[in-house]
Amino acid sequence: MKRKVRRNTVLLKLTFAFVGIVTGLQSVQSEAKSIFEYFDTIQNACYGRVYSKAHLAKHPNQRVRSILIKSFPQAFNVENNVDTDGTPKQVYLSLEVQMRKSRKLFEESAICEKRGDHFYCGIECDGGGFDLLARNGKKILLKTGEYGFRVVAGGGCDGDIGEENYKRITRKSDDKAFLLSVLPAAQCVEPIK
Repeated sequence: MKRKVRRNTVLLKLTFAFVGIVTGLQSVQSEAKSIFEYFDTIQNACYGRVYSKAHLAKHPNQRVRSILIKSFPQAFNVENNVDTDGTPKQVYLSLEVQMRKSRKLFEESAICEKRGDHFYCGIECDGGGFDLLARNGKKILLKTGEYGFRVVAGGGCDGDIGEENYKRITRKSDDKAFLLSVLPAAQCVEPIK
């Protein structure tokens, strides 16, 4: 009789544990919002990642050491940028990248447009592009576009700037995708003009 009670108690505990795990997974899954809700037409939004030495040691073909995307919607004063669901039709981003073997800051501007369930962001001056997708925990997955994207030290179009001031981020290296986290408000300040 005692064995039967113990077995039923164990089964009951396992059932509660399973229900707890399923409930937890459901709440995590519901936490992943649409990427379009990560940006709006009023509030600044900044996401980024600085890779640790340990991460870079495990990924020797990764060339990007840090990557940040910043949206300052009030700086662009774009009229009629609100879609029917209340989210922006387009997002204007500042992109900042530091390479593993360089101290230079490579920058670019991108215009992001809705494409299905994600944003496609095109770098100005035919600089390629990338996709932004929602991930759990209000994270963003930045996926390098089919042809990669270009970044330039000091920003702008590549023109006659020299190879040391121009980098192309491609899928050929270990720079295919970057999981970015939301940055604190103190790190998401619009640059002074």
